[in-house]
Amino acid sequence: MQQNSFGSGSIREQVRDDEIWSKSMKEDKILPELVLSYYLMPRHLKQCFSYCSVFPKGYGLNNVILIQFWMAHGVLQSNENEEPESIGMRYINELRSRSFLQNFDQDFDFLYFQMPHDVHELATKIAKNECFVIGHPNSFYSSNRSWRHLSVVDASAVREESSSRNKLMRSILFFGMRPSQSVVESCISSFPNLRVLDLRNYGMEVLPGSIA
Repeated sequence: MQQNSFGSGSIREQVRDDEIWSKSMKEDKILPELVLSYYLMPRHLKQCFSYCSVFPKGYGLNNVILIQFWMAHGVLQSNENEEPESIGMRYINELRSRSFLQNFDQDFDFLYFQMPHDVHELATKIAKNECFVIGHPNSFYSSNRSWRHLSVVDASAVREESSSRNKLMRSILFFGMRPSQSVVESCISSFPNLRVLDLRNYGMEVLPGSIA
């Protein structure tokens, strides 16, 4: 049986002709070995990896939140003999073994880790048509795009009038500044098919009526 080695010519030829190779490798100087490692991943792991791009660069992920995020989007392969949490942890360990995730802390059952910067760049390029990060006051959601996942680093940059209805949006995660009640309500009304709305760090006592 022919072995698909890391540096095999057939794999290199496939990657070289791909958009990620031609643009990300040449323009953004992402390491060829990193792209090859991604292409050698099984399909289910590629999908889970691309979802990691919704978290800001340098953000401290933890295993519980990441696995719950994957579960909400149905990207964990079902297995009647294994709990979803165990499957998710196995995926995390696979990404760690490839150095796509790196440990930096542990607190009881929570394992905290980060994506190296070049790995995060690759994830961002892979998911560029589905994920968008609002990071400063001059950027805001544009209704003429079909993003599925929205990360808000600066809640003040979310302008209610710009959040027109988008049935494709599946995730909104807030980081840093606490979003106002009106921003949360605007997001919920604008994106009716949300699967993930991450407000765990903001201590809201009353949820909007549309989801309460």
